[in-house]
Amino acid sequence: MTLISRLFSKGTIGWWFAGPGLLMLIMWQIAPILIAGFMSVHRWKPIRDRFIGLEHYADLLGEWGPGVLFFTCLALLIGGVWLWNQPARALTEGFRRNLLGGLLLIAAAGSLWARNFLVDAIARYPELTEKREIRDFKRATFENWRGEESEQLLLVGGAAQQFLLHAGLLVILASLILFLPWGRLARWVNRVVGLAVLVLACSALALAWHRMIIAGNEDFLASLISTLFYSVGVVFIQISLGLIIAFGLYRRLRGDGLFRYLIFLPYITPAVAMATVFSVIFRERSSGLINRILDQFGISPMQWLTNETPIMQALFGLEWVGLAGGPTIGLITVMMFGIWSYTGYNAVILLAGLTAIPKDLYEAAEIDGASRWQSFTRITFPLLSPVIFFLALTGLIGTFQAFNHTFVMFEQTGGRNESLIVASIFVFQELRSGDFGEAATMGVLLFFLILLITAAQFILAGRRLNSDL
Repeated sequence: MTLISRLFSKGTIGWWFAGPGLLMLIMWQIAPILIAGFMSVHRWKPIRDRFIGLEHYADLLGEWGPGVLFFTCLALLIGGVWLWNQPARALTEGFRRNLLGGLLLIAAAGSLWARNFLVDAIARYPELTEKREIRDFKRATFENWRGEESEQLLLVGGAAQQFLLHAGLLVILASLILFLPWGRLARWVNRVVGLAVLVLACSALALAWHRMIIAGNEDFLASLISTLFYSVGVVFIQISLGLIIAFGLYRRLRGDGLFRYLIFLPYITPAVAMATVFSVIFRERSSGLINRILDQFGISPMQWLTNETPIMQALFGLEWVGLAGGPTIGLITVMMFGIWSYTGYNAVILLAGLTAIPKDLYEAAEIDGASRWQSFTRITFPLLSPVIFFLALTGLIGTFQAFNHTFVMFEQTGGRNESLIVASIFVFQELRSGDFGEAATMGVLLFFLILLITAAQFILAGRRLNSDL
């Protein structure tokens, strides 16, 4: 009886209920991550071979310097935005001094690495000593992230020069903040420091990215760019459209019950089947449904999924590539499927959040003479922000892991449009080729990237949500 009473005591009865969920969490969430980490440090083709340490990570990211600098700069970007949003008296003077001291150490280490690389690049390519225009620096930082090695060394050299300049400016700014009495301007210190962190982080991020492209796995890094385009575009548009639809349903439109069913139907429809139908609808031939509709308006048939033209070039004729060029027409077509699939789900969740807002608040605002826009900005949006945060958080995690419909639509092109290869497809291709170790390494890197983005959302939006509530 003593043993049974201990097993079912008040202190342990809760574990009997939480135990199954905790066991499933360990088996299906934590254990796969640990197994992937174990596989990533071995040569695994397709069975386990010798231990190789972090060689797979070096192959993907090129060198340890750029890889570590890249993830460090992502964290610095988050920290810079956080500092910018902090109240004037939120940080003590000692914290600011320690923070600036750490930034100076990062700037010094990064400057030393950038200088060594720049000296080597100038020795091999004397053209780096020539004067560079602002346009060339913009191209080096945002646009041309692919090309020949000689061209890339020139571009990275320009980025290294800019990084050295920004590091020097940060030293001067830190000296001013540390030794000059700010007095009444103390409320601007957080924003000045935050801006300095953002400038340094962006400059170092561009330098690290260019170096990773040269020395690392260019195709894997390009898939991260496609994943970023897909994730940000899909989540932003589907939440915006879901909010508009939720407002329409909240106003009790005629036939709203049927409309709720119709907008939620894409979410419960099998993704593989609908992705195949979508591929047929957006077929590049003139027999495709969308091309037939365009033909009625005198528009020539378009190549949808197989079109690798960036959106900036298609709309404005600007021959930009990379981040500045935006997603390709083919990737936008895949994004349209993601928006169509999840907008109804977002609308239903947002509608539940709208119905939870007390109507007394709107009546009081109407008595005070508030307009509809003022009611939305002062009542609806603040009280709905936790729901929007939840949808943005889960949406970004889900889109970074999107695979089913993206793979089906990519296969429908015959593998011709490489801009459709998001990170999950690239990992699957490595698995299919039998290189399990490198595929596991990509999965681990993608996990840490998602973890960093999730932490950024909590850090940047947590305080605002708490203040709204």
